[in-house]
Amino acid sequence: MKMLRLTIVLLVVVSGQVIGSAQTHSKTYPETRRLLLKMERAHDDKILKKLFEEGEARKTDLLQALYDPEQKVSLNAQSIIKYLADPQGLSALEEWYAFRRKNDENYWISPVAVLPEVRYLDGKNQDLAKLVLEALHPNEKDVWAKLVAFNKGSKTALIEIVYGDIFTEGWHVVIRKENGRWRLLSNYLVWQS
Repeated sequence: MKMLRLTIVLLVVVSGQVIGSAQTHSKTYPETRRLLLKMERAHDDKILKKLFEEGEARKTDLLQALYDPEQKVSLNAQSIIKYLADPQGLSALEEWYAFRRKNDENYWISPVAVLPEVRYLDGKNQDLAKLVLEALHPNEKDVWAKLVAFNKGSKTALIEIVYGDIFTEGWHVVIRKENGRWRLLSNYLVWQS
């Protein structure tokens, strides 16, 4: 009987939290959700650029989107959180994974990975795309890079690297300015054709 009361109390608390969290959407959440639903990680995606650049302002929305039942919304929110590599966002993401595992709920994991080791790029080039090319791909042919987005608040840049002309592959490289140097945060294969 005592166990039954405890179970009922826990169900009421959990359902209250779910209802409470559903009611605490920010005013911008519907727009953020719509953008996440349309976002592609392929090159020249204006939505990816917008969400990356506005990531700090939309942090609450991105964290809320983790719990969205739509797979694409959750995956794209994870990708933006991982690209920006904000410690608070990454911690919340780990908590979300743990919550899903604990409750035996299915979940999806973005393939974007934050590099575990700290690595700074050598070079003084002010052109961030060229800096990444020089540091990661010196002396390679048929490779080019461009700046996709820059988050001013976190001083974080998303660079696209493309190999080849006919058969291509594209990578997203994310770097952040820390103590006057550019730190490599992620280097992720996005597509191959």
